[in-house]
Amino acid sequence: MTPASENLILDACRTFDGVVLAVEPDAQEQRLGVRHFLGWWFGKCDPTLYVDLRAFTSNRKDPPWTQRVQLADLDAATDILLRWNETRCVYFSVCPRTSADPAARKRDGVACVPGFWVDVDTDTPDIVSRLRGFTKPPDHIVHSGHGYHGFWCFDAPVPPAAELKNTLKILARVLGGDPACAEFARVMRVPFTWNRKQDPHVQARVVP
Repeated sequence: MTPASENLILDACRTFDGVVLAVEPDAQEQRLGVRHFLGWWFGKCDPTLYVDLRAFTSNRKDPPWTQRVQLADLDAATDILLRWNETRCVYFSVCPRTSADPAARKRDGVACVPGFWVDVDTDTPDIVSRLRGFTKPPDHIVHSGHGYHGFWCFDAPVPPAAELKNTLKILARVLGGDPACAEFARVMRVPFTWNRKQDPHVQARVVP
C-alpha cells in the first residue's frame, strides 16, 4: 500500500466517530470511503478484469441483484453499490473475474488473488486485538456490523493456486474465521455500506 492510498482511507475513516455509527454519514463521505477501499484492494490488478457486485435482502428466498463492472470503472461500481445499499446489503468479489457475465461459473472465472482475507463472525472487542496481535497483522480491519473482516493486500496480485487456498484456510482456522469464506469465489460486505440484516442497521467500516 502506498502512503497516499493509506492516507485516503484514514481520512475517510476520520469523517466518522466510533466503530458503529448511530447517525447516518453524509453521502459524499460514504462514497469516498467505498471508492477508496475498492481502489486500494484492486489497485494493482489488471483494469480490464471485473468485480462481481451482489446485493441481498434479509430474506434468502429473494434473488440477489448481480452485476459485473470493469476495474477500470470503479466509480461506476461505487455508484451501483450505494444505490443498491439503500434497500439491500451489498457485497463485492474479493478476487477479480475474467468475464463480464455474472452468470459465468464463479470458480472458473477467478482471474487473480489481490491478497488474503478472513471473516470472523464474532462481534466482541477482543477480535480486533487478536487480529492486530497476529504475526502479520491485516493491513485493514473492517467492522462488518456484526463481526470483523481482515484484509492483507499483496505487493502484486497472484494466480489462484491451490496452495494459496490452503493458506487462506489455515489463516481462517488460526484466527477463528469462517472456513466457508476461505475460497476464491467469495464475496465480502463492502466497507462503509449499511448492514441491513437486522434492526438497527449499522455501517460496515474500517477500524481506525
